[in-house]
Amino acid sequence: MTQKEAVTIRPATPNDAPFLWRVLTFAASMEGHADDVTRAQSDPDLRLFVDDYGRDGDVGGVSLVMFRRSAHAAGFSHSISKK
Repeated sequence: MTQKEAVTIRPATPNDAPFLWRVLTFAASMEGHADDVTRAQSDPDLRLFVDDYGRDGDVGGVSLVMFRRSAHAAGFSHSISKK
């Protein structure tokens, strides 16, 4: 990795919910636009990944890759707790 590249990986927090919703729209073959996020938030299967994130047993991460002058990000969350 050169000085122009850097990778940061950190645990996801409940404050990452807007970002996680946007990433989830891409995973669900959407475009990531605001209306896609609204549509994803109304899907009960997709809501399992972000709603109430941060409970005991939830696992998530956010990575940010800086490459030259652009940033690329990815996120994930998974709930193994039962509601």
